[in-house]
Amino acid sequence: MREPEVVFWVFIFPILLAVGLGVAFRNKPPDQIIVGVVEAEGSEKVAAALSSSGGFRVETILPSEAADRLRLGKVALLVVPGRSYEYRYDPTRPDSVLARQKVHDALERAAGRADPVEVRETLVTEPGARYIDFLIPGLLGMNIMSGGMWGVGFLLVDMRSRRLLKRLVATPMRRTDFLGAIMTSRMILVFGEMALLLFFGWLVFGPW
Repeated sequence: MREPEVVFWVFIFPILLAVGLGVAFRNKPPDQIIVGVVEAEGSEKVAAALSSSGGFRVETILPSEAADRLRLGKVALLVVPGRSYEYRYDPTRPDSVLARQKVHDALERAAGRADPVEVRETLVTEPGARYIDFLIPGLLGMNIMSGGMWGVGFLLVDMRSRRLLKRLVATPMRRTDFLGAIMTSRMILVFGEMALLLFFGWLVFGPW
């Protein structure tokens, strides 16, 4: 009651930190690759092939605007239709290199390519590998350590600097009782904080 700021730092601040970091680094679906198809003969066929394969956001671009959109990073790759497809991309950009591979694979499949090796993909997104699954235990550990340091060690140093320990020594209270009371109060706060933070993480971000 004498230190209401403890309530904020022990109970409210960890939840605010969990919300901020948990939302900022939450699991998101894969980003769509933005591909620009330059208007020319066969551009509709290319756009339809990429759109049907999924994972792409296809934009039909005028030839006069193509260079600027690629330079400004508004598209990851430019496809110029013709007798042979031309790929224009920046090799220093990892997203452009990835886009080139995926676009080429999608266009070859649309043209009737048969894969010599049959493969299948299994997407694994299990609880326990998310960012929040590491964040909540980390917050608990950090708060337990800081609580032990500030709630026990700093408290004793502060009481000694204000000469309160000297007064308490003159009372009938035993030193072990005094230290046990401080540690007990800190343990009560720690268990309350753990229960609140774990329940909040389970309620907002789901089980882990």
